[in-house]
Amino acid sequence: MDTLKILIEELKQAGTLKDTIASWVCPGVEDIVRRQKLSVSWTAALIDDEVLVTGEIAGDITLECGRCVEEYSSPVLIKFQQAYPATVPEIDLQDELRQLLILHVPLKPLCKTECAGICQVCGKNRNLAPCRCPTGFPDQRWEKLKLKK
Repeated sequence: MDTLKILIEELKQAGTLKDTIASWVCPGVEDIVRRQKLSVSWTAALIDDEVLVTGEIAGDITLECGRCVEEYSSPVLIKFQQAYPATVPEIDLQDELRQLLILHVPLKPLCKTECAGICQVCGKNRNLAPCRCPTGFPDQRWEKLKLKK
């Protein structure tokens, strides 16, 4: 089958449908996920007048670190389970899986928790080599208050 659409008539005849997409590319996440190597597997079962869909998204995504701007690989394993009404002609899982992937990505992706980031003065990646630039920049707007002692 190799699709993220579940046809309800087909499901009613079979009772259960399964599918695996070995190389799924999630559309609409290009601005947060640089590269993706994902697979999706799902099972749909008709239970009374509902369709229960269970499955998982697995693989690796490439993100950009929020501190040093280097790309790094991050593993993905997202399990999902959702019930849908069996009154519609088809169920398209594409948008729901895209939302799950977006929610999996951290707001500020970090290549490692101790990432030193980029120097604000010279622009060097401080993970690769230290720089000798000053680290603290006092806010000049507060200097006049220091004189009022």
